[in-house]
Amino acid sequence: MVGIISGFPAGLQIDIEFIDRQLEKRQQGIGRSMRQQIEKDRVKILSGVRHGLTIGSPIAVVVENRDHENWREVMSVEKQSEPVEEKSAYPRPGHADLAGALKWGFDDSRNVLERASGRSTAVTVALGAICKLFLGEMGMQIDSRIIAYGKEKLVKDPTPPTNDDISKSEEHWLQKSSGLSDESSAKIESAVKEAREKGDTLGGVVQVVAWKIPPGLGSCALPDERLDSRLASSVMGVPGIKAVEIGAGISQAGSTGNEAHDRFAIAKNSDPESWYSRTSNLAGGIEGGISNGEPVSLTAWMKPLASVNPPMESIDLKTGKAVQPDSTERSDVAAVESAACVLKAVVAMELARAHREKFGDDRFETVKKDWERYVESMNGRGQ
Repeated sequence: MVGIISGFPAGLQIDIEFIDRQLEKRQQGIGRSMRQQIEKDRVKILSGVRHGLTIGSPIAVVVENRDHENWREVMSVEKQSEPVEEKSAYPRPGHADLAGALKWGFDDSRNVLERASGRSTAVTVALGAICKLFLGEMGMQIDSRIIAYGKEKLVKDPTPPTNDDISKSEEHWLQKSSGLSDESSAKIESAVKEAREKGDTLGGVVQVVAWKIPPGLGSCALPDERLDSRLASSVMGVPGIKAVEIGAGISQAGSTGNEAHDRFAIAKNSDPESWYSRTSNLAGGIEGGISNGEPVSLTAWMKPLASVNPPMESIDLKTGKAVQPDSTERSDVAAVESAACVLKAVVAMELARAHREKFGDDRFETVKKDWERYVESMNGRGQ
């Protein structure tokens, strides 16, 4: 899998071990399949970095599939002298198999399912890790926590945090929020075991929070420049994600205007160590498509994975007749923890893009100085 990302200034230090750790986290979690024991994901940087520093040109990365050798003939680029026997002609409900086969006129849905697979998110995590390194140089941080796993609700109050909330419990957000408590892990393991015994799968809900984000990222000028619309689009692009909420958007719809909006903590405006802070963060750190200085918060809902065992009834792509497949694709029982890692990566990419649009110099040292001057220009509103 190959990914290319452009727009980084020259002079950003790239830590390959950090990228590999993110790839390792993506492979972990309760409910993962044997595939994770086959693959040991590592990144190779092909261009855009020299001697550990970005050089201003596009950065190309590759994450190899160790299992590729077993599929060399089946997925060969070159024309084969004999027809390939291994075809996937029975599409799975809930996957891109049938829609893609109809779209491109295939009688073999493997052309679709390999690209639509969650496996593709490995390269997303690699590129997102580079964006995290960039944002981290400005002190910005991103974390996530699992709100629900299957039918198990793990967080009683998923209300988006304010800067004050995070400053009081930064250790929690930095070290504990991505992990699961022993009690939560036990509940999930039990649910996953039950689902695995039934040949079933599970979904879940993940909250992503980014903090130390300055006001002014994004724009209200055009719909496709709004930070919230970009984040929502990127999050919905992660395989399996079926819904996204910015801030407390869902509960806001049933409240009144006086209840739904974040009041200024006016007494703190004289404090040079804080932004114009809020008493709440229901907006999720974004107002009018622009970051407002509070933590950027969003929640994503992941559906149960599409491959169940025994497989659901299908149709033959050649005949259109109903069939009952006797085999299924290799799949996880659940991949919610992996999704949390992927979601942090796509959020990092969108925040990095918005940052580059606002601070767009060719040299990283200048970008960082411009960011620092911008913060200082807040006249009592900057960190």
